[in-house]
Amino acid sequence: HSMAAMRRLVSLIIVIAFLAVSCGGNGGSAYSPTVPLQTDPYIARINPTAATAGDVVSIIGFGFSAEPTFNVVVINNVEIFADSYALMTPPSGDEIEQLTFTVPAGLTVGAQMIYVIVVDVPSNTDQTITIN
Repeated sequence: HSMAAMRRLVSLIIVIAFLAVSCGGNGGSAYSPTVPLQTDPYIARINPTAATAGDVVSIIGFGFSAEPTFNVVVINNVEIFADSYALMTPPSGDEIEQLTFTVPAGLTVGAQMIYVIVVDVPSNTDQTITIN
């Protein structure tokens, strides 16, 4: 199986799991937000790819926690709590969920590796953001 096919399968499983969990009569989740839903976090893209202190940046991918503060964005060893979590509408390929965070002051200028830690599980580390 190709990597793209595996990602589509994982995406489908996540959507099905989310729908199954969110269909309760009280609207609450059957799972604690600290429990990852069987997939490691994955960053598909970052928008924008260059930012300055105070800018809001979106991280699009899957495997994030619906509780924003359980998603820790890491840029050059600086940990930043996510500000928000949302499902992409409509989801597409490996772009199922979105986090936002605010770029803090004091980050090293230039291209920096960026990744997300969700309940102690790190995402892929092949994405960069340029700090201006």
